Amino acid sequence: MFDSHPASDTPHPDLQDTDTEPQTRFQHREKLAREITTLAGHLNAGNYRFLKLLEEFDRDEGWGGAGIRSLAHWLNWQCGISHPVARENVRVARALPALPLIDAAFEQGQISYSKVRAMTRVATPENEEYLLDIARHGTAAHVERVVRKYRRCRPPEEASTEPGREPGEEHFYCYTEDEGSVVFGGRLSGEQGQLLLKALAAMIEDIDKTVSAGTSPGTGRATALVHIAEHYLATGGSGAKPLASHEAYQVLVHVNANDAHPDNRIQGGHTCHDQDGRCLAPPVVRQLACDATRTTVLENDRGAVLNIGRRSRVVPRRIAQALRIRDGGCRFPGCGQRRWTDAHHIRHWMDGGETSLDNLITLCRFHHRSL
Repeated sequence: MFDSHPASDTPHPDLQDTDTEPQTRFQHREKLAREITTLAGHLNAGNYRFLKLLEEFDRDEGWGGAGIRSLAHWLNWQCGISHPVARENVRVARALPALPLIDAAFEQGQISYSKVRAMTRVATPENEEYLLDIARHGTAAHVERVVRKYRRCRPPEEASTEPGREPGEEHFYCYTEDEGSVVFGGRLSGEQGQLLLKALAAMIEDIDKTVSAGTSPGTGRATALVHIAEHYLATGGSGAKPLASHEAYQVLVHVNANDAHPDNRIQGGHTCHDQDGRCLAPPVVRQLACDATRTTVLENDRGAVLNIGRRSRVVPRRIAQALRIRDGGCRFPGCGQRRWTDAHHIRHWMDGGETSLDNLITLCRFHHRSL
């Protein structure tokens, strides 16, 4: 009654396109997922081995040597690991021997380094089993939140036993992004924090009053903090003599005045950058140059300083500026210290060395004392 067709194992072309292709993509994604998670386990085990080697190397003080300040310094120099990451690696490596359960789970690749790093901030032999249970079933972000809350709730006597941390310890950090913005943060005691918030609130109130009159731009805590800094510099602080604007603010701006330089040809005008090499837009430079003095630094096309001042036994201010421009911080391998540095004569003055850029190098106080 119905037309019949011979049976065939080959599906209809339309069905083949719609069925097998998505299935193939799904299988490929599943394969990638398995490979990624397997490799993550291998990385966890590799991180564990790395930290155990660090712990043994640290215990034997194998990193010690002329000018080497710490194991973190050695890691920065020999392994290319940044100082903050190196310090965390050393801290975790030192904590693991006292935490056998976390140590064993990490060795087997069951938990990631991110989770171990968080747990070792608060883990003890008494609470590591509880923390490990959270780490096995939660995400790294979950473990971080639990650890942060636990640290806030710890009594002062327990917090004082945490490595590298004292009860009520205040600190402040800041760094400059590549585009020039400044990022900062820190920790204050409850009393100091409330004092800062009160000052910010008062400044915001004053700013809002002037904004209504149309004489001040912007509001918010960031603007208020800048106003507080400007007020302190303008008044000289607690009864001190007010600072002149050229003393209160000193920003070194480099202007490439060589019209034939490739950068200037691309830009269509003189290129500008600060002392850390970050490019500055011309309007920003004009704002910085308002009510400022000028120091001319002659450089060649490679940025090397050619002439900035006369020779002297004591390093003159202008040569010291040129030295900071050229070196950008301590030149000891792996150090990277940018503040609290000294000018060091490569060939000592008493031995006939000149106070010239060719005979000077920048060193931090630690390595200067070592030499």
